[in-house]
Amino acid sequence: MDREEILRVAEGPDADGWSAADATLLRAADELHEHAKILDRTWARLAEIYERGLIEIPMVVGHYHLVAFALNSLELELDPGLEPLP
Repeated sequence: MDREEILRVAEGPDADGWSAADATLLRAADELHEHAKILDRTWARLAEIYERGLIEIPMVVGHYHLVAFALNSLELELDPGLEPLP
């Protein structure tokens, strides 16, 4: 992902430029963060797009949430040359 695409994540799944599949994945991640679950309508959309591997979606989102908690709590600094996100 380039920096522009990474920054667009903050605009949410309805921002211009996302494919339907990417927007649905982003919506699922947002719902997990906000509600600690993927809502039924999003599960249905995910099932239409992905025939297999649905269980991996909340697992991956949860893993990166855990990593963010740890890195933020440990106050690790970015590697030289990297810019922080807003």
